[in-house]
Amino acid sequence: MSSSNINFRITPRAVDHGQWYQDVIRAAGLAAYSEVPGCMIIEPNGCALWNRIRNCLGARIEATGHEDMMFPTLIPYSYFKREERHIEGFAPELAMIERLRGKVLEDPLCLRPTSETVIYRYFAERIQTRADLPIMINQWANVFRVEQRTLPFLRTMEFHWQEGHTAHFSEEEARAEALLMGEEYRRFIQDELAIPCISGRKTPRERFAGAVDTYTIESLMPSGKALQCATSHYLGSEFAGAFGVQCIGAGGALMPVHTTSWGMSTRIIGAIIMTHADDRGMVMPPRIAPVQVAILPVGGADDEAIQAMVRAVRDQLAAVGIRVRVDVSGERIGRQHYAWEKRGVPLRLTIGRTEVAAGTVTVTRRDTGEKVVLSLAGVEEKVAALLEAQHHSLLGCAAGRLADRTRTIETLADLEVGQAEGAGLFAAGWAGGEAEEVMLKERFETTIRCIPDRPCVTLPRCFLTGQPAREQVLIAKSY
Repeated sequence: MSSSNINFRITPRAVDHGQWYQDVIRAAGLAAYSEVPGCMIIEPNGCALWNRIRNCLGARIEATGHEDMMFPTLIPYSYFKREERHIEGFAPELAMIERLRGKVLEDPLCLRPTSETVIYRYFAERIQTRADLPIMINQWANVFRVEQRTLPFLRTMEFHWQEGHTAHFSEEEARAEALLMGEEYRRFIQDELAIPCISGRKTPRERFAGAVDTYTIESLMPSGKALQCATSHYLGSEFAGAFGVQCIGAGGALMPVHTTSWGMSTRIIGAIIMTHADDRGMVMPPRIAPVQVAILPVGGADDEAIQAMVRAVRDQLAAVGIRVRVDVSGERIGRQHYAWEKRGVPLRLTIGRTEVAAGTVTVTRRDTGEKVVLSLAGVEEKVAALLEAQHHSLLGCAAGRLADRTRTIETLADLEVGQAEGAGLFAAGWAGGEAEEVMLKERFETTIRCIPDRPCVTLPRCFLTGQPAREQVLIAKSY
């Protein structure tokens, strides 16, 4: 464990939320700025967290029948031009290579912002008949989108993600797939990351470029802004038609297939930071934490009794699958606590002469700071119970904030009052269109985050137009 950031002071969240966020990232050893504008270096603690996310989410993706593949980072620009709405949506964000070996390319190469185009070129070669369907693949990759304003994890020019892509015979099968993966994201975010979230459908203005429907997983951060945590798209058959992805249907006629795509990126680390971290540093949700328990020896490395107990406790915990690390820094106990606290490790176990004599360990919870003394008998079960208790505590606190900062509005004045009073998420009836959404963005800096699957209320009229509500929506400022 590096102690290079041990003396780094974190700006209180109440003083400057933006600086607090960046200070937590630095103090916890999650990421650092690179010399390339808009790009970040993900440090060991950040990589360990992303690897845990990748392993846990990857297991869920594999369990639903998807296989991993890897596609090129460079995509011919001509591929993007085949789907009109797709190129229109991504054109401002494309980073391109226009020269190779000193020669101007007739067809520039794009650093992938997403991989639909290159993957559907591959699908066209793979699919001939209905027997070749469905194709269900997943890719872990880095992607590039040119951003004017960047913030580590939340919005960077280069970021890492997983992107799933599937091809199906019918619309019904494809829509079911898109909804299934959206639900997998929702469960993962809540069950593993302890972040309460809302699933729903995007409006036409907010949906993915080229999609027929976009399903989203949204959460509300303590700042009062919403964060899109993951999305799943039903793409219809337009992408397939543009790339000749077709199969032989009834009566021997060729027909385009129906496709989906879905993804979650390193942006989710930003969601974890903002949801759970505090003014002392990072707080790792126990089920996803790379290190769940840090054992802190009190005394010199030559005290064999202490070291023997450290080894015994470490082995007991590791035997039941608890991810444990022993602090071998040799630092004073106060500095050990301070360093692991900033990194967000859920539990810190102190073992010194007092603990050896009593046959106990002293445990400190990262979320509450509470200290408890546990006997060695069955210590692994007690530690596991504390980790579970911390997960539910974090989830409960975040769910309480979401409920407290959600406001029902029936008029535009209600939105103005709610924003002035610090509410973040607004439930409303809606009968507007794109022009009304533009007005909300320009005047109130808000967007319709989603048309929720499970509306918290049902309001009869549109809060903006006064017309009978066509649907229920959730509105918020966002990252």
